[in-house]
Amino acid sequence: MNINYLSRINIVLVEPQGPLNIGAVARVMKNTGLRRLYLVNPRTSLDEDAYKMASHSEDILKNSKVVSSLQDALRQTNYVFGTTSRKRRYKKFITPKEMAEKIMPLLKNNKIALVFGPEDRGLTNKELDLCDEIVCIPTIDPSLSLNLAQAAMVLCYEIFVSFSDKKISKRPFSQVATLGEKEAMYRHIEDVLKEIGFIHVPDASLVINRFRKLFSQTTLLKEDVQLIRGLCRQLLWYLDYLKRKPK
Repeated sequence: MNINYLSRINIVLVEPQGPLNIGAVARVMKNTGLRRLYLVNPRTSLDEDAYKMASHSEDILKNSKVVSSLQDALRQTNYVFGTTSRKRRYKKFITPKEMAEKIMPLLKNNKIALVFGPEDRGLTNKELDLCDEIVCIPTIDPSLSLNLAQAAMVLCYEIFVSFSDKKISKRPFSQVATLGEKEAMYRHIEDVLKEIGFIHVPDASLVINRFRKLFSQTTLLKEDVQLIRGLCRQLLWYLDYLKRKPK
């Protein structure tokens, strides 16, 4: 088992509220071979309680990265799994076991993130829109839910159980476009659509979100994004040429 592959998986906590929960998540990560923890705009500090709860996982807390937004945490990530305790309309969900199976062929060439929302509300729809897949942990009663550390334990354990060099090397997945690369592509598409009069400033975000949903139905590789941006560049060049062309 090449444990270094697991360093490509980031655990991202969005606005965590309790130091005990953060410490417990660090302990979960240590026990399942994960190392990289991101804290997005945390509402608490890593105090003595957090370190006590971490218990032999203090290095995870010391090396954790604090960022101001989820976009900053995911910018260099190739594939993102968001989590939710409740199913929402128009969203497709997978189980923790399905998530772990999907991660294995991705690991060799890609950076992965598992995103958990605040303890009191979970991830918003806007935050879930930044994710490639959404994981829902089934419970006996839909009104019940696990706390942050429990949810992290379920997902990290499934990854740990599924992890093996054989599974990773058997069918490696090509490098997926990062969130930052996809966001740059959407800005490029928006520039083209504005230039041809397809969209206008007031409704630009609504149209671009439709493109986000369209592309979220497939896995965009780096070369896919490069192709689309190359087309956008050529279209913008030609439109500018038509403007400058003598009549």
